[in-house]
Amino acid sequence: MADPFQHQQLAGREGGGGNRGSDDCLDELIDRLRGIRRTLCSLIAKVDEKRPATWPEILNCLAECVSQLSALHRTLRNEKQLRLNDFALLPIGLSPQLDQHLLNHTEGRLGLLNHDSVPHYLRTKLDLSVEHRRNEFQKSSTNIEAQPRTSEQMRKAAETALNSLKQARPDFENEQSERNQTMRSNEQDTAKLLLAINFGIGLN
Repeated sequence: MADPFQHQQLAGREGGGGNRGSDDCLDELIDRLRGIRRTLCSLIAKVDEKRPATWPEILNCLAECVSQLSALHRTLRNEKQLRLNDFALLPIGLSPQLDQHLLNHTEGRLGLLNHDSVPHYLRTKLDLSVEHRRNEFQKSSTNIEAQPRTSEQMRKAAETALNSLKQARPDFENEQSERNQTMRSNEQDTAKLLLAINFGIGLN
């Protein structure tokens, strides 16, 4: 049975002609994405509904997601099988009425294609607010990349200061030792001073 979505609303066109292998890869991508979503939805449902879940179950769920994401990444990196840049998806019909087929095929995310929505979906330049946020994210990523260099500079400065302290420590200890060994008082002079104060001896 023909897909009504393709005939009624959207038409896919590949830059270099039809390629059954690319279609198979797209189907594989869709299946993998649906598998990841099912796994995550199952975990989220357990958390939201507060159903009992053990740590092994949660770890198995996360491990399954990691495995599926790795497989998805390998598929996306295989340019020989899949070249998404060679595909263009264009609407062949616009209608202000709600299209149930379109709604079903997009799983409720898109219900109609009209003259107001299509320009946004075919936009080649980002919206100003989105572009502004992207620039902020790029600046943040630049700052994150600069942090290791800043940390390395701080580490070198700390090592330099520590080496200076280590080199100055022997000189400081020697100076302190010399101060402790230097005689700061004379017992004979102290005794004469006490006799002079208390008994007046030696004042003449």
